[in-house]
Amino acid sequence: MPIAPFRDPDGRLCELGQEGGVWFLAGTDGTFNAQRECVIPADRHILVPVINMRRSDVRDRRAAHATPKSCEALQASAAVNNERLGSAVVLIDGVRVSDVTRYRIRSDGCFPLIPEMDDDYAKTAADGYWLLLKPLPPGRHTVTVGANYAADDDGFGRMVQNFEYVLHVGGKSQMASAPAGMDGLLVAEGR
Repeated sequence: MPIAPFRDPDGRLCELGQEGGVWFLAGTDGTFNAQRECVIPADRHILVPVINMRRSDVRDRRAAHATPKSCEALQASAAVNNERLGSAVVLIDGVRVSDVTRYRIRSDGCFPLIPEMDDDYAKTAADGYWLLLKPLPPGRHTVTVGANYAADDDGFGRMVQNFEYVLHVGGKSQMASAPAGMDGLLVAEGR
């Protein structure tokens, strides 16, 4: 991809690399608020990243003295901010998703950061809040996300995530769809 998906300023890259039955939306790295517009097929589930962290053990292969981090240490590091979630609000067509904290997922062990790489070289753990939506009906839909961590440190502990997608499901449309209730829209809780 020309840039990392989370850096997409307006949705112009949203269709790149989208294969299979799930359409992946991108969050941000917390340094800007994104407003993106995107056309997606009508038959796709939609994965929405509310706020999340990943920790990787990427070492220089030439550094023989590099000490690998354990998977457990990476998992603990990825989880620390998610233990201190400040707030998480998701609106789908103006309707608030209730109790977003139910949708926290943690990686079961570690996985390679890049599939082609040896997982001892680039093992990764992830932890965060994601929503998997059932396919939306054709038309125009808006997904709005606002979340932040409430940790006291100066790093990712103060991360704020704000982004909005205008999704044109099944093709570009001008009419807004009527707000749907959340019942039956979300696939499953994370726990």
